[in-house]
Amino acid sequence: MGSGEDLFVKVRLWSNEVAQELMNREWRIPPRPWSELFEKFTIPKRDARTIGSRMYLNLNYYQTNYVVMVAFTIIFFILRHRWSLFVVGTIIAGWVFATSMKPVIISGRKIRRKEKFYFMCVVTIVLPAVTGVTKAFFTYFLVITSIICLHALFRHTNVRHKVTDIRQQVNDNW
Repeated sequence: MGSGEDLFVKVRLWSNEVAQELMNREWRIPPRPWSELFEKFTIPKRDARTIGSRMYLNLNYYQTNYVVMVAFTIIFFILRHRWSLFVVGTIIAGWVFATSMKPVIISGRKIRRKEKFYFMCVVTIVLPAVTGVTKAFFTYFLVITSIICLHALFRHTNVRHKVTDIRQQVNDNW
């Protein structure tokens, strides 16, 4: 097995592992009230453990709210940069075509999976970079990620006492 096929196998295994983790994650948690999201902010103690704990708890407690914020950011991005929708659609169509099991024959020569994989990797990197979609997307991504991290850092909450309440809400509401 060549190094290219080995890379292809590793990418497939990694993507399957990530997909499995996402499927096993608890996604039924209802969004927290938006008024609660903006209630109480304090500066955390300068202890790395406290900061990490606060961010971890807030990221888990408000995860649905954060997903909604990211979704609205993506929608706003697509509305502001309509060209990006065409670029992403082209890339997705290319990947669907490249990963299909049907053989591709060009000028009587059968194209191997490894070659299709490499071609699509290049297209996936070059096409957004040439059209400017990459810069715009990463700008939006960095802004929303910064906002979420700052919120998780400065939002003071007593989540530890609410864990059983969260489970009860999930069972009651969903």
